[in-house]
Amino acid sequence: MEEELQKSNGSDNEINAYRILLERHLNDDRLMAERSSIFLASSSILFIGFVMLPASACILRIIVSCLGILLSFLAIISNRRTSKGLDFWDKGEKKIEKEGKSFAYMREKGITPYFVYSKGLRNRYIYSYIIPAIFIALWISSLLWVVWFN
Repeated sequence: MEEELQKSNGSDNEINAYRILLERHLNDDRLMAERSSIFLASSSILFIGFVMLPASACILRIIVSCLGILLSFLAIISNRRTSKGLDFWDKGEKKIEKEGKSFAYMREKGITPYFVYSKGLRNRYIYSYIIPAIFIALWISSLLWVVWFN
């Protein structure tokens, strides 16, 4: 009887730990999505402003380009930190999924969440690095265009 109670407590503790990790993972995931949405919206507005400026507003175009570059670097820095948090939560979840008794049946069938999401390029890397890098390239080329042709 006492062994069953310890097994159920261990299993409950494992499930509670997994829930906490999953909750924090989801919070960081939402945070990254919100930051990325704000970054994309503000970068789009800046770029529309850049395009709408008259050709004679060379200084304003340079300022807008520099603001876009700064915004892109801030996006990389803030999302990099959140991405590290997501990696941390992933490691904890993966450890429980690989070693936990609660996931034994799922491991047998090969359907643990880790197996499903561990393949390919993760969205967090796309939003943390690739999209801001594309905008940096766009802003630098815009800045060079302004300086070169005006």
